[in-house]
Amino acid sequence: MKPVRLGSYGDPFAIPPHIWGDLFKPQPKGLEWYVPKNTLGYVLFEGVSHLGPDPIVVIANTFHVASNNEKIGDMIQVWIMLRDIAPQKAAKVFGLAKSVCGNCIYRHDRGGLCYVTLFRAPRAIWEAYQLGSYSKDPNGLAIVSNAIQTFGHTSYSESAIRFLNSKDAALKEHALNVAEKSMLSAKSKKESIRLNGLGFKTFRPIESIKDLLPHENLCAADRLGLTCKECMQCHGVEADQSHGVIVHGAKKNGLTQIGGTK
Repeated sequence: MKPVRLGSYGDPFAIPPHIWGDLFKPQPKGLEWYVPKNTLGYVLFEGVSHLGPDPIVVIANTFHVASNNEKIGDMIQVWIMLRDIAPQKAAKVFGLAKSVCGNCIYRHDRGGLCYVTLFRAPRAIWEAYQLGSYSKDPNGLAIVSNAIQTFGHTSYSESAIRFLNSKDAALKEHALNVAEKSMLSAKSKKESIRLNGLGFKTFRPIESIKDLLPHENLCAADRLGLTCKECMQCHGVEADQSHGVIVHGAKKNGLTQIGGTK
């Protein structure tokens, strides 16, 4: 088994509270969870998103094969996608991705900075799901939970920020629970300072190392060439520090447009 990346695509806040809670529920010690070699992955949840009215599917895969993402490394990946619409198609219609990514300004349909290439892994995973290639064994959730407890996890959420002060007690509670276990995707220096002042840890896109704040460290991928699996520091309030990651290439122009350097 190996560590888990929650939200390889999609915001973990979309996962309903009872499923999120089960992911971090301590599993019985000494119990070995066996994933058959022919199991491509597990469907952890099918139903209404916690971010909108549309049904989503939460899928965990790469148990036996390594991820093709060299930056992440060999981790179990958890994907959040619309159940009935392919991710690359949803990204072309404004607002359809809300149930997966909330109102995140990094969304593809908003021309944002999202790094996920939808027509590659997300498309292939969604198509495999449509063909029934992923197991719906209810033990899948416990298997992923056991991997989290044993080997750790990484997670990022932008939507949790928006509900930390919600007047809806249930939404606020879920936001706090997600923020505890996730790096909050700050859009600006001001937001990073505010959230860190509240005791949370943030992950923020920056133009250069000069943009780092005193409470932030440069992402280990930029600083040391480490993969996420080798670093394992993006796991919420227990992380050593908040992080900044340098935005490269064409996406860099969009950073200034969202106030990312202020």
